[in-house]
Amino acid sequence: MDREIGDVRPEYVLLAEILREKITSGQLALGSLVPSHKILADTYGTSQATAQRAVGLLRDEGFVAGASGRGTFVVASTPVHQRGDAMVMLTEVHQRLDELEQMVASLKAVVDTPGATRRQPRSNRA
Repeated sequence: MDREIGDVRPEYVLLAEILREKITSGQLALGSLVPSHKILADTYGTSQATAQRAVGLLRDEGFVAGASGRGTFVVASTPVHQRGDAMVMLTEVHQRLDELEQMVASLKAVVDTPGATRRQPRSNRA
């Protein structure tokens, strides 16, 4: 693994950066199998322990997930903290939708009540 002069980051961080770039660029597509620790170590000239730590870092960031006995797979192309904002927005949209559905149900109950007076739309008023 090539290291720029003065770069003091640990090797596993450098390897994780390389793999992260492959994931975000699509070279390692969603659902694809991440190479084994041995293959990563051989490919990048590092130890299997370093490869394991790099993959663990990507797992912590939400890019990959392990399937027992099957390997580690790419599960996302953006980190968890960026997906979190979208999840918060989606949750807020669902909450607002629930509120609107309750309002519609309440209005429908009033309209469907026998003997309820109905107002004419504004455009038809004299």
